[in-house]
Amino acid sequence: MTGFLIQQSQTSISTKSRSNTFTDMSELPVNNDQSITYQIPIARDLDDILRDTDLALTMTQPNALRRKSFIDPGIFSCQHTFQSGLAGADKSTVFHDLCTTNDILDKFIKNFILLDISLPFSSDLTIANKSYLAQDILKLVDQIQSQNILIILEQRCIHLFGLNDIVKEVEKQIEEIKTKYESSMVKLSLEPKQIKFLLDIYYNELKALETNYNDTTIIENLKNGEFTASTYVHDRIEPEIITLASLCTPIDFEIQEEAFGLIAHNECINLKNIGRQYKCQLDIQMKTTNKICEIPKALPQDHISNKLTAAAIKIYKNDLVKQKVDLIVIYSTSIHLCDSILKQAGQSVKNEYEKTAKISSLEPFEINSGNLSCRKLLFLPWEINQTSQEAFYQSIRNFISKAIQHAIKTHHTSIAFPSINCEKLNIDKNIIANEMLVEAQTQLLSANILLQINFVILPEHIDIFEIFQAKLESLQRGNLETKDIQIQYSFTKLKITIISNNIEKQEECKKALNYYVQQSISVREHFKQDLLKKWTQLAINTFYRYCFDRHVIPNMDILTGYLKLFGSKESVTEAENEYYREQVKQSEQARLITIAQDIIWAFKIDDKNWEKYPPELNAHIEDAYLTKLPT
Repeated sequence: MTGFLIQQSQTSISTKSRSNTFTDMSELPVNNDQSITYQIPIARDLDDILRDTDLALTMTQPNALRRKSFIDPGIFSCQHTFQSGLAGADKSTVFHDLCTTNDILDKFIKNFILLDISLPFSSDLTIANKSYLAQDILKLVDQIQSQNILIILEQRCIHLFGLNDIVKEVEKQIEEIKTKYESSMVKLSLEPKQIKFLLDIYYNELKALETNYNDTTIIENLKNGEFTASTYVHDRIEPEIITLASLCTPIDFEIQEEAFGLIAHNECINLKNIGRQYKCQLDIQMKTTNKICEIPKALPQDHISNKLTAAAIKIYKNDLVKQKVDLIVIYSTSIHLCDSILKQAGQSVKNEYEKTAKISSLEPFEINSGNLSCRKLLFLPWEINQTSQEAFYQSIRNFISKAIQHAIKTHHTSIAFPSINCEKLNIDKNIIANEMLVEAQTQLLSANILLQINFVILPEHIDIFEIFQAKLESLQRGNLETKDIQIQYSFTKLKITIISNNIEKQEECKKALNYYVQQSISVREHFKQDLLKKWTQLAINTFYRYCFDRHVIPNMDILTGYLKLFGSKESVTEAENEYYREQVKQSEQARLITIAQDIIWAFKIDDKNWEKYPPELNAHIEDAYLTKLPT
């Protein structure tokens, strides 16, 4: 009897056993009841399956395992037995056990399965730096090597082949790993203020969580109160986020220091950065108020510098081109004035002007004077700004100051200005006179040098001449007009709310903020400053303006000699140094005028005429004479 047997064996399928299985199967006798006509193709199909399986194992398994059978329970073998020893026996022996049907073979093949399992895009089984999912799958592969299953790993796919039960079990284990590392959204029970706190204060910590766990998104999703991560880390990430977002009762306090209120609007970023150092979030509310700072009036008898500087200013009723000065100023934006001056100066000057204007039409520039009595011509653009009354006044002051500063820088000793056409601009003549003359005096006081300044009014403009002359006489008497009788300061009060998840950190943060405030401000007081009585009104106004520009508030009492400065530490130091410089200057001017108050120095023009020196120069001459210094 011949038939197929399934043996419990782990031995490999040899070529010999295969040939034995199917050799001469077509010549075997067949009885009437059981036919094997279709068994040859079926056997060949089975042989192909076995050959392919053996080849796959040979290609994919290590040498030691290549010949190890993966089919359980065993291999197939054909055992042939014949009753050739029985004389006269019936040769139509029935080989029932040898033969099989399609149904039997199909039933056998259905015990095997080929399965493909895809992996997420982020899980690559072929790279060195593998994800946690890939690492767990590789561990599983190592654990099931002893089982009868074929596993082929690709970049993001796993191929399984073997008996149904084994393949299904391995598939289940792989799917469990996939589920474990599958990313999903988790909704957090957080209030908007908690989310804001986390993103502001714990941004780096949340970013570290994203880095530590693959396929995790916290920062972007947290804006909507959620995060995305693998299932197995949900229980690790969510409690950590909730703990960080567990806020204590906020601490509220106000910064009371008035000096800090001057700079508070620029300090919010610094304060918030201090809060972050202590893992605290600061909610800052600002309230700005304005306060008026009155500028004190100088004592009338002490307007010495005003008289000296005003004496260096002259008003002439004449033609500008006839001025014998170092420098004549022409506002180049007036085409009529430019053409008139250039025509009288000559063609060579006109050519020089046209050439230079092409290079620097928007900047002040000097050229030769040609036929004119002066040494040089200064062309200066006057940027008339009539957007507001104050803007227009400032444009006049800018024109005067730029010209005088240029004259000082280029070492000229005298300068002449034309008057502004008041009627054309529809501006009050008194305002024009005040702005031009006061700014000229201001520049002389600031520079503290000798410079003759002439304002030239056309003879036909008698009313303008009289207004300028009256204003100058007032300045020479020491009566300095100024609009700066008060200055308005802005104070910003800060109300700070400290938000944190740690009470101790809140208290430490509050102490650090108060310390920063104290270190940022300064208050300096000076007593018995008797020299303040010698300060001119212009000097006082200039000092107050200097302090205002640096967010420092001065409190000056002329009669008692008291000065208080408060504001930011650096700015108070600057203001204090400026105060010392002004003290020295005012002291020197007071000394000079005292020395020369009854002395007049003059030089001889001819046998009959003498010319007095200007008062300020007169004082320096007398001082040099008294100290025996060369003049």
